[in-house]
Amino acid sequence: MALLQWLIFRSFLPVLISLGTSGFGTLMVIGTMGMLDVPLTIATMILPSVLLAIGCAYSIHLVSEAGGAQTADELYECTLSVSRPLALAGLTT
Repeated sequence: MALLQWLIFRSFLPVLISLGTSGFGTLMVIGTMGMLDVPLTIATMILPSVLLAIGCAYSIHLVSEAGGAQTADELYECTLSVSRPLALAGLTT
């Protein structure tokens, strides 16, 4: 996954942002499941890979939209333009 992202972005920082945010969310879910003593079933064992894939897809869209921003105002506008589609996609997935 990281190699494909590096081929798309041609930079290490967007790959790090994408995988870092997705990985952090996945670790939080796994940690919470451990704290709550959720048993490991087939569905719960698949959950981390699904969360990582979906999180990477959403962050790739955000990073690719905001990649050309030079100022804080441009970054805000780019983030604002992609936030509604990402939120709706997240709510329906």
